Amino acid sequence: MAHISGKAGHVYGGALLIEDCEDVWVAGDGASAMSVVTGKVGTYAVRDTTTTLGGAALMMTEIIAKDLQAYDGVYFWFRSSLTTAAGDIALLLDDTALCDTPIEILSLPALTAATWKQCFIRLATPGSDGSLISVGLRQVTNLDDGTFDIDDVEALAELDGMKSWTLDYTADTLETTDFGSAGVKE
Repeated sequence: MAHISGKAGHVYGGALLIEDCEDVWVAGDGASAMSVVTGKVGTYAVRDTTTTLGGAALMMTEIIAKDLQAYDGVYFWFRSSLTTAAGDIALLLDDTALCDTPIEILSLPALTAATWKQCFIRLATPGSDGSLISVGLRQVTNLDDGTFDIDDVEALAELDGMKSWTLDYTADTLETTDFGSAGVKE
């Protein structure tokens, strides 16, 4: 079921940067490098290049030191050179090096080839995410050769109890001056 922002909570804020993706990650079964496509946030994005990994395979990982127990979801930008189905790729969060035994396996949504997508995925077990030391990407199903870019991985906390809000706004005088108004608003 879709959530309506603010109706029963589901308004997120308090971003915590997990990984800025401004440096090369540790290569897994693929090859890791900086993306040749400009990143969505900052200068760079991290790229994994796969050449027929043959089923489930670790693509790349990065060392972090984060406590996500107070957070509800992960938000990031992702770009694939291939069109993928939901669940073909997963973002991993782990309390062991190189995402050996991931605590969180977060399935990415379907992706359209060569298109950046903002991804938000709720954490399955935030109470277990207290001492994370690695983040990574895993190919879950066998994909063709391709490139996969990730940028700006952040954790977001749900603002519990937000049911309503107000917005105050003001409007300035509409600018309709012409050459005959001597430069004064009218």
